[in-house]
Amino acid sequence: MERRHFLIILIVFLAALVVAGVYAIVALNRKASVPPSALQHPGVAQQAKYAKGSIGFFYPSAWITNDIPASGDLISVQLMSPEDTIVFVASSDMKLNDYKVDGTLTSEKEVTIGGVTGKERVWENGKSQTVVFRADNLKFQDRFFRLELFTVQSRKVKAERYWRDILTTVKFSETVQGTIEANPQ
Repeated sequence: MERRHFLIILIVFLAALVVAGVYAIVALNRKASVPPSALQHPGVAQQAKYAKGSIGFFYPSAWITNDIPASGDLISVQLMSPEDTIVFVASSDMKLNDYKVDGTLTSEKEVTIGGVTGKERVWENGKSQTVVFRADNLKFQDRFFRLELFTVQSRKVKAERYWRDILTTVKFSETVQGTIEANPQ
């Protein structure tokens, strides 16, 4: 059973790598950039904004966006770094879901993100050489939000910097217009 979970996680991770590779080739051909004057948050260089439902945040504009349609004001978005094997996922649901992560829990603490209190945890898996950062139990307007970042252990330091930079930009509000702005020039 444990081997099956490992294989599923490995297959999902490899599929994300393939998708990120394809997007990296496309992104390298476009070479879109944002002028420094357009930056609103100094921690996330050349940033784009994601806003939908009740949440908004900034992320690196070079990342590939896969905004998955969700019912109502729910969100499901996947953002991938085309060069660093880093995947960020933001999602919401009407009920609390605490999906199990395959690995060893290395950190767990209460956290406040965008004025909303929740739980922040980090898992590491030595077998698959992966790291998962998760902030969840974030309840706002009767919805539960989860933010996750996945990467390989060799990118942990860089991923943690992105994780912190993105979390500092998260804002929850009553009504957020659904937008994705990359502002390429």
